[in-house]
Amino acid sequence: MEEIKFLVLCRGNVVRSPFVAGYLKYLYENSDLASKINLKFGSSGIEGRNNYPAEEFIVQKAKALGFDLSGHRSSHATIKEYEDADVILVTDQHQYLRLQMYMPQLLKKTYHVYEFGHEGAKVFKDIEDPSKFDDIEKYNDTYEMMVEETNRMWKSLENRYERCQQNNTPFTARCFERKVRLHSLRTFGVYKGFRKRMVPICPYCQSRRLKRIKREGFMQRNILSRLKGFPYHCGQCKNNFVLYIGSNAFSGISQKHIKAWQQFVESEKQLMLSEKNLDNME
Repeated sequence: MEEIKFLVLCRGNVVRSPFVAGYLKYLYENSDLASKINLKFGSSGIEGRNNYPAEEFIVQKAKALGFDLSGHRSSHATIKEYEDADVILVTDQHQYLRLQMYMPQLLKKTYHVYEFGHEGAKVFKDIEDPSKFDDIEKYNDTYEMMVEETNRMWKSLENRYERCQQNNTPFTARCFERKVRLHSLRTFGVYKGFRKRMVPICPYCQSRRLKRIKREGFMQRNILSRLKGFPYHCGQCKNNFVLYIGSNAFSGISQKHIKAWQQFVESEKQLMLSEKNLDNME
């Protein structure tokens, strides 16, 4: 029986991804499919730090549903985890965009959680990270959406298994592979039919507290408008500046994060190379 590995991603691996992965595992272990197919569920964080427990709110909610997250410890996603996973589930579209930028070869097995549960959907609802709001209502909204979307994903997985049985095809990781069209980084959703613009970033302080201001003068009204330049005011550092669509400020990721991510990828490659050399020496 072939093992199919699911990897659920979020930002810090302390709220969304551990709950979704844990709930999927709970549904699997308490279903008839547990004796028919071999599924493994794990979670990790794209920007997560290692060895942090899940937030107490999520631990209590998981306990009420019947599974335990008290022993969960966060982990930062590694290249090996990405490559070993047969299906990658992201909780928001920003994570999908980062994978497209740096590891486009993974997109054929990557799904948004909303997309996985709503087959054929073209517009996706993100599971927002409640920790950045520090509001109990946001936590409750996130919890309710996680439960709803996880149930939908499990139902979709059962439907995929039934279709394989009807077509007399083995239920393997190939059942989840798909053709992917890469989209422009100018759009936030990177999905066909979803053209929402990204939230721009201040080039001075990397803040997102930006406000569009009125074009002033001949240059801004006549020249910058043709070059797709937009004047902004930053509420954090109080600077005024012009951003151009297609620039790094519209990439959805600050230069600091891009540099850190590139360093992480390079360090992971070096680590894998050194481990391979040690194995050869032995």
